Amino acid sequence: MTNPTDQRDQLNTTTNIVVPVIEERLTIDKVETVTGQVNVSVSPSTTLHSEAVELSSTTYRQETHPVDRLVDERPEIRYEGNITIIPVIQEEVIMVKRLRLVEEIYLIKETSTENVTKEIELRKDVVTINRDKPTNTNKNI
Repeated sequence: MTNPTDQRDQLNTTTNIVVPVIEERLTIDKVETVTGQVNVSVSPSTTLHSEAVELSSTTYRQETHPVDRLVDERPEIRYEGNITIIPVIQEEVIMVKRLRLVEEIYLIKETSTENVTKEIELRKDVVTINRDKPTNTNKNI
């Protein structure tokens, strides 16, 4: 039997054991791949659009009303509702000068409304997108 001291000496005299250390490394590369090409074109187009609108117009009809009345001073233009009254005077020479209201001109305002349809040209953009097939063009980055 061997004694413990001998065993210890025997362990100290044994050869060294080499443990290999392994290291892994990762390398990443990028590859640019063209999957296709996109063409976008914008072109204007016009369409006709009908819109109902209400048009209003104003006209004046003239009527003459004889008055033949003497007045002391020139009458002012006056308004009665939708009628504008314009006095027309004439001077007369007698021994005394005086004003005679000869007539009045009535301008009657008449408003009419009609519904019409107008053609209006509207513009808008039309977008066309075309996707082309890829041409094998790979680039390493």
